[in-house]
Amino acid sequence: MATIQWYPGHMNKAKNQLEDNLDLIDVLIEVLDARLPVSSRNPMIGQLTKKKPHIIVLNKADLADPIHEDQGRHDSRSERGSGFRR
Repeated sequence: MATIQWYPGHMNKAKNQLEDNLDLIDVLIEVLDARLPVSSRNPMIGQLTKKKPHIIVLNKADLADPIHEDQGRHDSRSERGSGFRR
C-alpha cells in the first residue's frame, strides 16, 4: 500500500522562498487566525527563521471565543516569552 502524503505545492513553494530570502528578512510577522491560533501555525516557521525577531498577529480576533482568548495568551507567553496583544 502506498503512503499518502499531504503537503500542498503552494506551502512548499512558500517555504523555499522563505529559505532563499531569509538573509533579506529583519523581522518575521506571522498572521494567525485568532479562532484557532495553534492550528493555524506552521510548525516549521521556528526552524526556518532561526533567531529572527518574530511577531505574531491575530487576525479575526473579533470572531474568536473570548473564553479561550486568555488561554491563548497564556500559551504564547510560555512558548515565546511574551503574549498576544490587542
